[in-house]
Amino acid sequence: MLVVRRVPPTPRKLRPMRNGVRNIISSPARMLVVSVLLLFIAGLCGPALVARLAADGGFLRYGWNSDLSRWNRITVNRGDQPLLHTDLLTSENGIKHKEMWINTGQSITFQGVTATEATQFVSLARVHPAWNAGAALGALMFRATVRAGGADAVVEVRVEGPREQAGEWQRLVVDLSRFAGEEVDIEIKPVSRSVGTWTLWRDPAIAVRP
Repeated sequence: MLVVRRVPPTPRKLRPMRNGVRNIISSPARMLVVSVLLLFIAGLCGPALVARLAADGGFLRYGWNSDLSRWNRITVNRGDQPLLHTDLLTSENGIKHKEMWINTGQSITFQGVTATEATQFVSLARVHPAWNAGAALGALMFRATVRAGGADAVVEVRVEGPREQAGEWQRLVVDLSRFAGEEVDIEIKPVSRSVGTWTLWRDPAIAVRP
């Protein structure tokens, strides 16, 4: 006589992770405990993180910066001259740069830039190498002005003389810490007695102060 025995199927084992999750959520009391712990951790870390970011905007801790050549709130004062070039791309020693072509009598203003304790405005400027090559340059000032709430901060670099000297890149830096927490307008322009001197402004940005 043939006897057939039915073997019950082997129960499937839950993966450890699923088993752990199931144990955690197995009761409302455990869910409550987990929620309270998460809220407690967030309460400890959240304010400190918010305060840190509010103090320096994340620039100091994370090394963030803002490329102002891509800023979407820019106003241009061009006087009676042709429109400025604000999207020039150059490469030097394998490094790409963004430049703006501004003539004397013109200016560019970056509006609504957030200032923090840890940041500064930086840019390089020089007389355009194709402008009146070989001629000596009369006194010219590269000027960066930060404005907020009726207060100004101005930095100027003066160049003049032979083009080999006057045509070198000059660095302009404006400390923004005094305007921390405010939105500022930053104007860049070349200033000279003569109108129409070509200048280039390279890599305008908000960066971390050293």
